[in-house]
Amino acid sequence: MNSPMIDVAIGLIFVYVVLSLLASSIQEWIASLLGLRSRNLYRGVRRLLGVDMAKEVYEHPMIRRLAKKDRWPVQDVAGAKGWRWLKAKWDRLFPKAPSYIDSRTLGTVLMVLVDPKGASQRGDDQEEDADSTDIHQILEAIRQRTPDISESQTVAELAEWFDEGMKRVSGWYKRKAKLLIFGIATVITVVGNASTIHIAEKLWIDDALRSVVAEEATALVQDGVSPDSVQAHLSSTLESLPIWWNDGLPDSWGEWAKSAAGWFITIAAISLGAPFWFDLLGRVAHLKGSGGQVKGRGQGGNSAGRGARRAEEKTA
Repeated sequence: MNSPMIDVAIGLIFVYVVLSLLASSIQEWIASLLGLRSRNLYRGVRRLLGVDMAKEVYEHPMIRRLAKKDRWPVQDVAGAKGWRWLKAKWDRLFPKAPSYIDSRTLGTVLMVLVDPKGASQRGDDQEEDADSTDIHQILEAIRQRTPDISESQTVAELAEWFDEGMKRVSGWYKRKAKLLIFGIATVITVVGNASTIHIAEKLWIDDALRSVVAEEATALVQDGVSPDSVQAHLSSTLESLPIWWNDGLPDSWGEWAKSAAGWFITIAAISLGAPFWFDLLGRVAHLKGSGGQVKGRGQGGNSAGRGARRAEEKTA
């Protein structure tokens, strides 16, 4: 079924796919540069174990050797001077601490730190702090729940407790990532003037442009083009799309309001992510009826969606 309305929808989704991939790539680059995952993990471990115990855990060789470099998310800046102060500030801004710690590894480290046999690692004359007391109480609760529990079983119980805490930490990171994606989408949309209303108007008026974009988008779904090369594949088409300030600034408050509304729609669309738009592109392409291989959630839609997810995962 050939319909101008369906072609316009395909063109809009086409733009959303590329902008979503671009926003995701920028988000992952920022997360890697600033060590957002390692910061979030450190925050979760500190919440579970306490500040002092978290520092001791991160200083243990089993954890410290997991890092790319000895640069932690939280450094003691107050006590540093001169070059040490600058280095502490740099390490705090660009940490290289591990972004993942296996739960059994952490359980083993905790057993070494709080078990009396490991007292030498914490200092024989060091008074037991509140964090150690809490860990002792957790161990005592585990042993009371399972009498005659072995050390390996205790480590497994600690690992399970750690995994439960990390589920909440994962939720923290997802919320931060969504906020970051929203901010990136805002910048991309406003700087590129990617107003959904403006793009839709141009696609509706320009028959040639609408036809080219619809054919390119449908071919993307049918041929299973790798999402790794999507932006290069679409670069020639995107240059002809009205997503920049080629027409100049709006000349009235009404035009500014229309642009702002279009920006908001685009920002919300980008925030949904590329996999969502790849799947939807396959379904709408099926409505167009030009690709018999694309059937709803069938071969085309699913392969494109999986490709988009691989593209987003590859940037992690």
